[in-house]
Amino acid sequence: MLGLGKIPAGSFELSYFGRSAGDWMLSRLPRDCGVSADGEFFELRFTYGQANCLCFVRKALPLFSPERAEALAVQARQAGYDGICTPELCVVDLCGRDAEELSRLLLAEHSAERLALRLLAVTEESFTPAEEFRRAEELLRREIVARHREAGAVIYSEQSQYIEADVQIAKGCVIYSNSCLRGKTVIGENTVLYSNSLISDSRIAAGCTVYPGNVLEGCRIGEGCTL
Repeated sequence: MLGLGKIPAGSFELSYFGRSAGDWMLSRLPRDCGVSADGEFFELRFTYGQANCLCFVRKALPLFSPERAEALAVQARQAGYDGICTPELCVVDLCGRDAEELSRLLLAEHSAERLALRLLAVTEESFTPAEEFRRAEELLRREIVARHREAGAVIYSEQSQYIEADVQIAKGCVIYSNSCLRGKTVIGENTVLYSNSLISDSRIAAGCTVYPGNVLEGCRIGEGCTL
């Protein structure tokens, strides 16, 4: 799991590079991770490293990862606590305890019940939605570019590219900086895209050359064309 996107009203409404944040984030959960919703929280259960964790994440929380959960659980154990909580999440290392009972205690409104667990409270002022969105964007950008490079495309200046998740790029393509490829765009083999073009929901056949500054939306370009 690389993270959960910001979740308004219990459903993913953000879009990362043309794909639902939920589709992208949830597809990266560990196979042994269970996710359920209860009121204002998402509940995650997973094993990561040495920690068997139960985690509650507020539905308005930006990105969160099991790596971060394990680090928090370790921090709590070292301090002699059962778990750790921040204003937006709570992580408890199960350590053989019953997950259902822990869930009841963590979600209990009555403060006396919650005292059955010793939770280390911390604040995380640097953990902001804007910063976490930036991290997600960079991560997905690298992932998309790496996938196309592995398939045989040459893509320059990764940080300047905006390539949505459903774009198809054939082997032998060369894509220069500042390209924006959106929607269901398909780029055929050995096509060259020079800088500063926007291509959306278009099909460009093999062997084409697209010079700088083109804007193509819903276009069909035949083989060997020069634009």
